[in-house]
Amino acid sequence: MDLTDLKDEEQQQAGLGIKLFRNKKKEVGLYLLGKEENLLTINSLEGINIIKAKEEEKEEALDRLFSLSKEKECQSIVSFRNKTQVALAAEKRLTRVVSSPLIVSSYPNAYTGKFTLLGDLGYKVNPSKEDFLNYLSERKRLLEKINGKKDPTSKLLLPSGLGKNSLAKEVIEERKKDASFEGEIGSVKRLEADCDILIGDPMVIQSTISGINQGVTVYNEYLEKGRETSFQFKFGGLFIRKLRDNFNASIDKKITSGGRLLYGFEKNIVLVRKDTTPNGVAACLNLALNTAEKL
Repeated sequence: MDLTDLKDEEQQQAGLGIKLFRNKKKEVGLYLLGKEENLLTINSLEGINIIKAKEEEKEEALDRLFSLSKEKECQSIVSFRNKTQVALAAEKRLTRVVSSPLIVSSYPNAYTGKFTLLGDLGYKVNPSKEDFLNYLSERKRLLEKINGKKDPTSKLLLPSGLGKNSLAKEVIEERKKDASFEGEIGSVKRLEADCDILIGDPMVIQSTISGINQGVTVYNEYLEKGRETSFQFKFGGLFIRKLRDNFNASIDKKITSGGRLLYGFEKNIVLVRKDTTPNGVAACLNLALNTAEKL
């Protein structure tokens, strides 16, 4: 686990999450790249190996991380770094095991709670037709291996209000040959994607998530301010809390707080947000463990 890109207080928060994970998984060994003084609460735990890394060594830390994973035969790598940076480093230092590596995460339908495996999230800025088809094939394999899901359904995410480009048309025609393909869905309906896999152009997925985040942030700030100043707001908030929680669980911060999997290399890599809570860090380590056992 690479902590070198985190500030001191962020490393300390991550340490709390590691402790939560180890309280339930005492048999799992961990190698941590970070500052020993930030990890005092877990330094004495059996199976925790802290490899000292100074702040000025950030650039060398990725090399050490990948080297250690091979030397110590670690099954998974967990990193708080930028996803593009990690993906490029993996391309240089690890062996590919699939033709088109991909970044995946899951989120629940805002109404039904059914989980959908989300698309690439920018591993490649301009994926080809073959990449789209490979992504879908690999995701189906992931669902079958991790969740035991047979014949998972899929939809193609397209920008709402715009026509299909030639690539989208080609992908749709190709996917129609697969009975599990359920057609397309507009970006404004993303939170209602009632399917197992949602695939789309990374730019469409990123802009969709960004727009939803902005809207939800404004809504949450407005609601919180109202609850502070009005009894009616506070009383009404009690009735919509569950709906609000479900909705917030479908936006990017909640999607990625449990980690994203960079899949397709000899080591599974879990990407973690820097602002992830201790519970989220524990969830990311669980994801790393589960994928190591099943992939």
